[in-house]
Formats: sequence, structure tokens, C-alpha cells
Amino acid sequence: GKTCFFILGSGRMGSTFLYNVLKEHPKVALTNEARIVDTIHLAYQAVMTPYGESSEHGFQGLIHKDVQPGFVPIFLRHMREAVAEYYAETFGEDKTHWGDKLAGVAAAAEAAKIWPDTRHVVLVRDPRDVVCSYLNMQKIEDPTILGPRWEEFMEMTQDGFAQQWADTYRGVLRLIPDHVLVRYETLMADPDAAVATVLAHLGLEPDP
Repeated sequence: GKTCFFILGSGRMGSTFLYNVLKEHPKVALTNEARIVDTIHLAYQAVMTPYGESSEHGFQGLIHKDVQPGFVPIFLRHMREAVAEYYAETFGEDKTHWGDKLAGVAAAAEAAKIWPDTRHVVLVRDPRDVVCSYLNMQKIEDPTILGPRWEEFMEMTQDGFAQQWADTYRGVLRLIPDHVLVRYETLMADPDAAVATVLAHLGLEPDP
């Protein structure tokens, strides 16, 4: 079978650097905030929550509870097949590990219910350095090089940077206690060792 994994963390953590390294591994199919799993998260909440009730994340249920037992297994099977087909068509059948660099901790936690062997890689950095990095980032001439969330980053305030950091790691501790932690400082100082730790967590052999 295939192993599902996600790179998680607040912004300015080195997640794009790690993404760029891991996606070169011959067994890895990895997207960069493609938001496929976020879409699945929304659909999963809508289907798993009975009609008229709200999920723990505030989504309103859509499926009547009388039909849920018959519908949910079919829904989950087709959803898994759709994701598998996308990654196979995009990256090839020979990849053994697929995943995404995600912004949403809740979506990654939900995915673990759908793919029970999901692995999580969490990056963390001193929040004071994060705020300084965000403020410096807002001075660059071409913000589009920051990736798909560049507009969000450019509009955030200093308080917003700090709040995002706090909310992200509260979510990780609450929803994803089983993860491998990679510190930004270690990733920058000794990337080979940090990547080797991640690969070991994923069950992959290092590749030059």
C-alpha cells in the first residue's frame, strides 16, 4: 500500500525548503499546499456529521442519520480512490509515499482517520524569530516568490503572525500528538541529519 504523510507548521518554518528536498526522493509524490486534503476535510465533516447537527469544527451535517451507515463506507472508498488516482496520474504509479505541505492542522488530523497509517512531520521555530522573519519578508520586492499564500502573508500583522504560530501548535498538540518534530534551527544547521530523521519516520531510505 501507499503511505500518506503531511508537512505541517506555521509559516516561516522551513517547510518549503523541506518540501523541495523531499519531493526529489524517487519514492515521494508531494504537492505544495494543493488543498486536496482540505477539500476532503470539508466533505468528510459534512458526511460524518448527521443532518441538523454540527461537527466539532462547526460544520453542518448534510446526510440523514438513517442513510449514513450505508452511504459513508461507499463515500470513503471513492474518496480514497479519487486521491490515489490523482497522485498516480500526476506523479506515476511507482511512488510509495504521497502527501502535501499543509497549512491546516485539522485537515491533516481528519486525513489520519481516513488513512490510518498517516505520518506527520511538524516543523517549529522560535516564535520571536518567526515574527522577525515575517516582518522582513514584507519588504521584499516580489512577494509572489513566497508561494501560494503570499497574499495572506503580506496582509498579516505582527500580532497575526504570533497568533498563527500559537494556534498552529495548539492544534498540533491537541489533534496530532504522534508526529516527528523538526526544529528550524536544526534543519538549517544540519539539513542532512534533519532530512534523515524525517525519512526514517516515513519509512524511507535516504537517496543522494
